[in-house]
Amino acid sequence: MQGITLAEHFWLRLFREHVSRPFANLKGNAMLDEARGTLSLSPAHHIILNNAHVEIAAYLRMYPIAVLHEDSYGFTLLHWAVWAAELETMKPVLDAGANVHATCHRGRTALMWAVDSLMAADICHLLIDQGADAKAVSNRSDNALMRALDFGPTPEATIEVLLHAGTNLKHINAGHFTALDAAALLASPRACPTHIAWRSAGLSERLRVDLFHVPHA
Repeated sequence: MQGITLAEHFWLRLFREHVSRPFANLKGNAMLDEARGTLSLSPAHHIILNNAHVEIAAYLRMYPIAVLHEDSYGFTLLHWAVWAAELETMKPVLDAGANVHATCHRGRTALMWAVDSLMAADICHLLIDQGADAKAVSNRSDNALMRALDFGPTPEATIEVLLHAGTNLKHINAGHFTALDAAALLASPRACPTHIAWRSAGLSERLRVDLFHVPHA
């Protein structure tokens, strides 16, 4: 897995509107500005980051190959549109043939980044409608549901979208946790009964015991 520098992390956070304010006073720092020049951002990336959905649609009609461009994070245009939580920007990118299965250098698909969005349920729904795989796992072997639970109490609407899409509740990640383990340990009490209901549906009593999978030592 390719790591990122602190400066690259700064830009990753700053490019996301709803968390940019704490970093705004660092704009203009020479070292950070220099780091931005190493991010391999294409003109299309810059249009996406400005949330200009009309412009990106026109640009991709002129340069359709641009939809496949990746920057130094391994982010495609779709990753950035999802990261910016802009449904209207996502739509022309998807219409241009964006690969919903493409992964960044952390092995995360756009769906895995979508779960941390202010509009997570709507964005996840759109990606899944376009063929995104809720069972896919990252370099750390987390699926999208596990990523969602990483951010604390997760909206039930997001959980429901991922469950309906067939996310694997029995999947065990690199830390030897299932999604239910994560829901319990990361203080998501509303998520636990949702997971249990889905895991229990149609299963025998014998199999229901495995709902309470204990992480490996």
